[in-house]
Amino acid sequence: MSSLEALESLAAFPFHSQRMLLECQTQIFREHTADNFWARFCDTGVAAALEYVVQTIRNLEEVATFLQATTTHDRPIISMLKAHLRAILFHNPHQAQAFGVALEELCMLLVSTGEAVDDLTMSGLRGQLQYLEWIQLTQPSILKVFLRQIDAKIDEMCRNEYTQPYLENILVWVESTMVPRAMEIFCPTQAAMPYAEILSTHASHAFGLLRIEELFMMVKEYPDSSPAIADLTNCLAKTHQHRELISSFRRALKTRLLQPGVGTSSIIDLYTRTIKTFRILDDGGILLEGVSDVINEYLKKRKDTVRCIVASLTDDEHGDLFEELERDGLIDTTAESEDDQEDNPELWQPDPIEASANKTARSRVHDDILSILVNIYGTKELFVNEYRLMLADRLLVNQDYNTDRDLRTLELLKLRFGDESLLQCDIMVKDIEESKRIQSNISSIVDATIVSQHFWPPFQAEEFSLHPRLQKIIDDYRKSYHVLKNPRTLEWVPSLGFVNLCLELNSCEVEFSCTQIQATILSYFEDEETWKLPNLANKLELDEFATKRHADFWIYQGVFVFDELKNELALNNNYEPKTLSTSPSDNEPIDSLVSSDLQSEKDIEVLHSYIIGMLSNYASLPVQRIHTMLTTFARSGPKPYEKTIAELTQILRTMVSSGQVEYIGGQYQLQR
Repeated sequence: MSSLEALESLAAFPFHSQRMLLECQTQIFREHTADNFWARFCDTGVAAALEYVVQTIRNLEEVATFLQATTTHDRPIISMLKAHLRAILFHNPHQAQAFGVALEELCMLLVSTGEAVDDLTMSGLRGQLQYLEWIQLTQPSILKVFLRQIDAKIDEMCRNEYTQPYLENILVWVESTMVPRAMEIFCPTQAAMPYAEILSTHASHAFGLLRIEELFMMVKEYPDSSPAIADLTNCLAKTHQHRELISSFRRALKTRLLQPGVGTSSIIDLYTRTIKTFRILDDGGILLEGVSDVINEYLKKRKDTVRCIVASLTDDEHGDLFEELERDGLIDTTAESEDDQEDNPELWQPDPIEASANKTARSRVHDDILSILVNIYGTKELFVNEYRLMLADRLLVNQDYNTDRDLRTLELLKLRFGDESLLQCDIMVKDIEESKRIQSNISSIVDATIVSQHFWPPFQAEEFSLHPRLQKIIDDYRKSYHVLKNPRTLEWVPSLGFVNLCLELNSCEVEFSCTQIQATILSYFEDEETWKLPNLANKLELDEFATKRHADFWIYQGVFVFDELKNELALNNNYEPKTLSTSPSDNEPIDSLVSSDLQSEKDIEVLHSYIIGMLSNYASLPVQRIHTMLTTFARSGPKPYEKTIAELTQILRTMVSSGQVEYIGGQYQLQR
């Protein structure tokens, strides 16, 4: 029977013929076609396997087309055959996964090179997949190819590059290059799928992940990295990767910054840049709030945090915070006036879930860098006190009485912290200016800094006796001051200040700048060339260790020689000037001239006097009542009362231990 006669016999029974064809061909697919397909796939690759299955379907087209013409069935028979073959080939998930991976690799070569692979072009691959109706099946694998291409392009172009904007260029490249290639390989009937949007969204997301990963370095290199930060800002507006950013940056802070080996100044410097960077990323302050707490908690544990902040705040040459003080020093009243206005309820937006419930949107927006740093401790008093100590150090070593820089900084700080809290600092600067005027009216080789005792921090004083010749010079100066400022008198602090002298030894004249105690030691060697260390210590009214420590300056300079066996100091008659006039101790950290510990003790003593005064007027008082009265009556002045009840309780316990007060029945009273 000819093939035409066979087809005509099938046409007599169209329904049974179609069913028989599908069943028979499905059996053939299962027993032969599938094995041949996977054999070709394993031996020669995806291209050969696709060519085989395409040819298999085409061999069935004649029969399927004839039977289709004899029936009213809606779905084409050839389409049903393709569906059956597809189901048989990929019913095994492991085989389906292997085919998807191989197809990805093939598409990667086609997309990256733009040339044919195994005589298969991109358009040819699309034609085969379209003919087999495998577009939906292979779409995820093929789409991954384009996404990986985008990832590779972003990494190659943008990684470690922060000085140029790249986001717009990436999106243009995706639109002009990747989208046309995607449309070329995907079936036109699938054009309804928004490939351009998918690829563009992925590009933005991948770019955001890269910049989030590099954000720590971008912060470190700010402001040079401003273009990259602006790109990330625009990216976040599309991708909303705020949670990923907060989580990633917190991890980077803990592993790369908040470590014992990193200096406090470096941490504060990067914190300042973090604040500036995150203000650009999110002007609402939500992102900054999400990362600042981990830095704040760590800085609280560092003992030198306040000093480092104040040092940067007052360094008008290299301090980042001084620039902020200059810029933000003048109070902006516009922000306050805006706060006073009622919000438009139609413009209200809820805070994101990342936001803390302890802050309002207004407070986040209006918090500047200085406010954030001050709020680490919740009070400005710590910073004012530290500035007072640092100002005292600066003024005490100021030999030319020039206070222009300090006065400028002080005026800026007044705008920030208020005049009253800096009253003592104001008087300290005026003391230096007054000292300059006094010095111009007293004829003496002594240049003295005259300070008001009650407004300066306690000095780190080391008591000793000056040489009589030096003491006479000081006494003459004190008498001249008394005549000029009668009835005021001077109390000299011999442990502070400098002595500039010219030493002639072994026909050499050398100039030195030393402390008063070092000058005193040298003066005794004008009387005798050799001194036993105990005898010299008795003259100075110091112990031997302290005397030897101060004499080491002259030993290092070669002026003295020390005999350890005899425990004796002597002038060096073979003296030769050193090329370096500094001693090893000059490289050590310089101790502060004022004492924060003594200042704290002094503040506690003032508080003791308040408490004793209260208990003198009342038989007994509970701690809550004492706290309320101190808050009311000791809240003004240069040192207002700002203790908590727990801190006050500790002070009262100390007074009980020292016998000043008694604690009976929950009440405090004076010792009877």
